[in-house]
Amino acid sequence: MKKVLFIPVFLFMFSAGYAQTENEKTNQAAAVVQNLDGFLFFIASAPVSKYERIGFIKLGATWSGQPHQRLNNIIKQARKEYPRGQGIIIDYNYTEAEIIIFKE
Repeated sequence: MKKVLFIPVFLFMFSAGYAQTENEKTNQAAAVVQNLDGFLFFIASAPVSKYERIGFIKLGATWSGQPHQRLNNIIKQARKEYPRGQGIIIDYNYTEAEIIIFKE
Protein backbone atom coordinates (compact mmCIF):
# COMPACT_ATOMS: atom_id res chain seq x y z
CA MET A 1 0.00 0.00 0.00
CA LYS A 2 2.87 2.40 0.77
CA LYS A 3 4.36 1.83 -2.70
CA VAL A 4 1.03 2.59 -4.35
CA LEU A 5 0.74 5.86 -2.45
CA PHE A 6 4.41 6.74 -3.00
CA ILE A 7 4.21 6.70 -6.82
CA PRO A 8 1.46 9.35 -7.23
CA VAL A 9 3.05 11.57 -4.57
CA PHE A 10 6.45 11.26 -6.26
CA LEU A 11 4.99 12.07 -9.69
CA PHE A 12 3.19 15.14 -8.31
CA MET A 13 6.36 16.42 -6.63
CA PHE A 14 8.39 15.83 -9.79
CA SER A 15 5.90 17.67 -12.03
CA ALA A 16 5.62 20.61 -9.61
CA GLY A 17 9.40 20.87 -9.42
CA TYR A 18 9.70 20.74 -13.20
CA ALA A 19 7.13 23.51 -13.66
CA GLN A 20 8.92 25.67 -11.13
CA THR A 21 12.31 25.26 -12.82
CA GLU A 22 10.78 26.05 -16.24
CA ASN A 23 9.33 29.30 -14.87
CA GLU A 24 12.61 30.17 -13.20
CA LYS A 25 14.52 29.41 -16.38
CA THR A 26 12.43 31.72 -18.53
CA ASN A 27 11.86 34.26 -15.73
CA GLN A 28 8.74 35.42 -17.52
CA ALA A 29 5.12 35.75 -16.59
CA ALA A 30 2.27 35.11 -18.97
CA ALA A 31 -0.08 37.90 -19.97
CA VAL A 32 -2.74 38.72 -22.50
CA VAL A 33 -1.44 41.52 -24.69
CA GLN A 34 -3.69 44.43 -25.63
CA ASN A 35 -4.42 44.68 -29.36
CA LEU A 36 -5.19 48.26 -30.33
CA ASP A 37 -6.13 48.89 -33.93
CA GLY A 38 -4.01 46.00 -35.21
CA PHE A 39 -0.93 46.62 -33.06
CA LEU A 40 0.04 44.56 -30.03
CA PHE A 41 1.07 46.95 -27.26
CA PHE A 42 3.85 46.28 -24.74
CA ILE A 43 4.34 49.03 -22.19
CA ALA A 44 7.44 48.65 -19.99
CA SER A 45 7.54 45.00 -21.12
CA ALA A 46 8.59 42.92 -24.11
CA PRO A 47 7.13 40.02 -26.07
CA VAL A 48 8.23 36.48 -25.32
CA SER A 49 8.18 35.61 -29.02
CA LYS A 50 11.14 36.51 -31.19
CA TYR A 51 10.78 39.80 -32.99
CA GLU A 52 12.66 42.23 -35.18
CA ARG A 53 12.79 45.98 -34.63
CA ILE A 54 11.88 47.79 -37.83
CA GLY A 55 11.92 51.33 -36.46
CA PHE A 56 11.14 53.60 -33.58
CA ILE A 57 9.19 56.70 -32.74
CA LYS A 58 10.50 59.31 -30.32
CA LEU A 59 7.86 60.23 -27.76
CA GLY A 60 7.63 63.63 -26.13
CA ALA A 61 8.96 64.16 -22.64
CA THR A 62 5.43 64.69 -21.35
CA TRP A 63 2.13 63.19 -22.29
CA SER A 64 -0.75 65.53 -22.85
CA GLY A 65 -4.37 64.49 -23.01
CA GLN A 66 -5.83 61.15 -22.08
CA PRO A 67 -3.70 57.99 -22.44
CA HIS A 68 -5.95 56.54 -25.15
CA GLN A 69 -5.53 59.74 -27.20
CA ARG A 70 -1.76 59.48 -26.92
CA LEU A 71 -1.80 55.79 -27.88
CA ASN A 72 -4.02 56.57 -30.88
CA ASN A 73 -1.49 59.18 -32.03
CA ILE A 74 1.33 56.64 -31.68
CA ILE A 75 -0.69 54.11 -33.71
CA LYS A 76 -1.36 56.65 -36.49
CA GLN A 77 2.31 57.61 -36.69
CA ALA A 78 3.46 53.96 -36.59
CA ARG A 79 0.99 52.93 -39.30
CA LYS A 80 2.12 55.84 -41.51
CA GLU A 81 5.88 55.30 -41.08
CA TYR A 82 5.97 51.50 -40.61
CA PRO A 83 2.95 49.89 -42.31
CA ARG A 84 4.43 46.39 -41.79
CA GLY A 85 4.47 46.89 -38.02
CA GLN A 86 2.74 44.32 -35.82
CA GLY A 87 3.65 45.51 -32.35
CA ILE A 88 4.71 48.53 -30.38
CA ILE A 89 7.04 48.40 -27.36
CA ILE A 90 6.99 51.53 -25.23
CA ASP A 91 10.00 51.79 -22.94
CA TYR A 92 9.77 52.24 -19.18
CA ASN A 93 10.48 55.97 -19.35
CA TYR A 94 7.89 56.54 -22.12
CA THR A 95 10.52 58.23 -24.29
CA GLU A 96 10.60 55.82 -27.23
CA ALA A 97 8.26 53.41 -28.97
CA GLU A 98 9.84 50.52 -30.88
CA ILE A 99 7.91 49.27 -33.89
CA ILE A 100 8.36 45.52 -34.34
CA ILE A 101 7.39 42.59 -36.51
CA PHE A 102 7.32 39.05 -35.20
CA LYS A 103 9.65 36.38 -36.55
CA GLU A 104 8.13 33.09 -37.59
